[in-house]
Amino acid sequence: MRLQHRRYKCSLHETCTCPSTMLERFGWSAFLNCTSLERITVPLKYGMFPSDDTFQGCEKLNHVDLVEGELHETITALQLEEWRKDMYEEIDAINQILPTAYAGCYDMVEMDEDIAGEKAIAIRSWIRSVLGKIIAYKAEHRRLLDEDVAPTLQRVVPQDIVMNSILPFLELPPHVFEVEDDEDSDDDVEMEEEGEQMEEED
Repeated sequence: MRLQHRRYKCSLHETCTCPSTMLERFGWSAFLNCTSLERITVPLKYGMFPSDDTFQGCEKLNHVDLVEGELHETITALQLEEWRKDMYEEIDAINQILPTAYAGCYDMVEMDEDIAGEKAIAIRSWIRSVLGKIIAYKAEHRRLLDEDVAPTLQRVVPQDIVMNSILPFLELPPHVFEVEDDEDSDDDVEMEEEGEQMEEED
């Protein structure tokens, strides 16, 4: 499911929670001039906010939460406390950035202005950063088990017990996190937005 663009002012909703199992991405201008929107909860998916004008005019949008689930389960299972702390700091970083990010402006009647703003760009960059970090920590976790934990345990515990009982307990949840190539993603988004705009004009 894609949340399509909306060409009207949404002045009532302060929060928005988007289910991770249904939503693929937000269409262009999905929250155009939602002047009361302060907080959104979204799944951690690259490509969720492909358009720069998704939050155009959303001056009060200052906080983003991630849907509980796969990411938090993976962070909890990371071996080192410093990794977990770093991930949670990265997750909270967007809430330090959004309050100062320009919301843009869409007013073609009185001011003849159409400025996308910076909020969608900031959220998109943040999602990519969070994904990149958890992917890196998953790889480091795997390396730590293979190169440090397993050899150390095998000095004092039979190998079959280490491989079949201990290491599986230390494995991360089998969740997959992916980051697409920016250039390919941008090309796909541009083609989709052009199609949506043509449909609206028709």
